Amino acid sequence: MRSVFSTGRRVLFALTACLALFVGGGALQAQPTGGKVLDAKGEPIIGASVVVPGTTNGVITDINGNFSIRAASGTVLEISCIGYVTQRVTAGPNLTVVLADDSLLLEEAVAVGYGSITKRSVSTAISTVKGDKIADMPNSTMAQSLAGMSAGITLQQVNGEPGSAPAIRIRGNGSINSGNDPLYVVDGVITTDISFLSPNDIQAMEILKDASATAIYGSRGANGVILITTKTGGTGKANISFDAYWGIQNRWRKLDLMGAQEMAETKLAIDAMKNGASQIGDYYADGFNEWMRVYNTGSSIYYPVIKTAANPNGFDYSSVDTDWQDEVFRKNAFMHNYNLSIDGGNDKGHYSFSASYFDQNGTLKGSDYKRLTLRFNSDYEVRSWLKIGEHLSFMTNSSHNDASNNNANAGVLSQSLRMAPWDPTHYPEGSVNKNGDDMSGRIAASSNFKNVYNPFSIIEMAHPNNTADRWVGDIWLEIEPIKHRELELREHKL
Repeated sequence: MRSVFSTGRRVLFALTACLALFVGGGALQAQPTGGKVLDAKGEPIIGASVVVPGTTNGVITDINGNFSIRAASGTVLEISCIGYVTQRVTAGPNLTVVLADDSLLLEEAVAVGYGSITKRSVSTAISTVKGDKIADMPNSTMAQSLAGMSAGITLQQVNGEPGSAPAIRIRGNGSINSGNDPLYVVDGVITTDISFLSPNDIQAMEILKDASATAIYGSRGANGVILITTKTGGTGKANISFDAYWGIQNRWRKLDLMGAQEMAETKLAIDAMKNGASQIGDYYADGFNEWMRVYNTGSSIYYPVIKTAANPNGFDYSSVDTDWQDEVFRKNAFMHNYNLSIDGGNDKGHYSFSASYFDQNGTLKGSDYKRLTLRFNSDYEVRSWLKIGEHLSFMTNSSHNDASNNNANAGVLSQSLRMAPWDPTHYPEGSVNKNGDDMSGRIAASSNFKNVYNPFSIIEMAHPNNTADRWVGDIWLEIEPIKHRELELREHKL
């Protein structure tokens, strides 16, 4: 009996200990922790984030800076808020957390219409985009690099031509009849087009969105203002950098169009509703080629002699089923970019030079874009009260874009959708017309509808060379006649 009683006591003790540990552990995980978050002046911080690192357990402070979160005693809490240094504290009752100002963030310079101020002083709607983020994006134009970089900015790609810039809208359209493009200010030079800029040349961009931020520009800033600061040299030894990227582009998807037989039968059914069903009978009785000869090509010299029982060596239309979309689109259209920059300076002056070359083949055959950009910035302190400098840019580009004409009645793409699938892109070797003229390799004529032409006549015969050269820049002189009072004179070139 004594042994059984002793064993029973041990079991009861073990169960009691396990229960105590279970209850105690549950209590540790359910402790409510609260407190207040203040700034250095003792004012409550609204909307500060209080989280347990590595978990989804978190809250934000209320209008009085108070918070309450369930966390085990001794758990580390992370408190953060924009403009303040993130801090970690140990969970406990009635916490008081004082967040220090993030002076590095608040003292960062922001360009505005009349100069530059610190972020601490900004009270208007201004967004900043750093140059390193822009340079990391493999885009053909400066404008494309803004996609997704700032709230309230929308980009719409108007067409798919190589090198084409999107339409930029700041907080939507501001006018029905007038333009909606923002105003650009590049190193103090006002312009409406930034195609001369290479994305690699950008130091920072400030996007002025509301009326108070753009007021200095008057009505020209009604659609917003984008201030662009290009790179300048630092101090010390010359810094030489080179970067490049390569890429390919492909058509995303294509339309599901009819093949040769399906289109022929559809065309026959439509014609039967207007002219009776005689064509349908001839088509099934005499075959595809005879139907083509009688009802489509006729005796025109622009078409080859068709293969029939009487002309066994003629061109066999029945064997052709052309996918015109596959024919006019390039596969793996190549694009590449190269950028070389040299910058440096000392305590008296700075310089920065860059050269950039961009080459893009369009996804449509017959379209391409090439651009060379040169940029030179420098400044020099002649006297303690006198500085001189310049910002100079040169851009030259060439493009072949008629192939991607968006006109509904012209252009490679629109015509490729109208061509009949039984027409080849070019006539094969040995093709002759009724006069015996050799048509080998010739661009095939359309046998479908009137006013339709083979898109390869544009790709191979039209060679528009659209070129543009542009100088943009300024030479400036800065005088400080009185300490902390500067006078700046600029001469612009557009």
